[in-house]
Amino acid sequence: MRWLAVLLLLLFTSCGGDEPPSIATVKSCLEGKGLRVTGGAGKPAPGDTDAPDRGELVTAGAFIAFYSSNELADKLATGVEANAKRIKATVEREGEVTVIYTDARARDEIESCLDS
Repeated sequence: MRWLAVLLLLLFTSCGGDEPPSIATVKSCLEGKGLRVTGGAGKPAPGDTDAPDRGELVTAGAFIAFYSSNELADKLATGVEANAKRIKATVEREGEVTVIYTDARARDEIESCLDS
């Protein structure tokens, strides 16, 4: 019976859960799909209070912002949406990640990399 409890614990803790995607993993996945990607992990410049604090990626028709928490992404969401609206882009949020799509051509590839 004890082995069953250990097995269940391993299964539930190794499923990924609510862990945000790694910027490097997403970048590698996008490049593997043939997309040119710039950016990566990094801190915002001093005084840049509305930038993503984990880093960002830029690829075909999208800006992908990585935040350290849902709360920070929520706090900055209004400004992100206003900026996206100005350039006629759409915004998608998934927890700590916000994607601004300026062109939907690569949407499927981007979403599949964020889900992996």
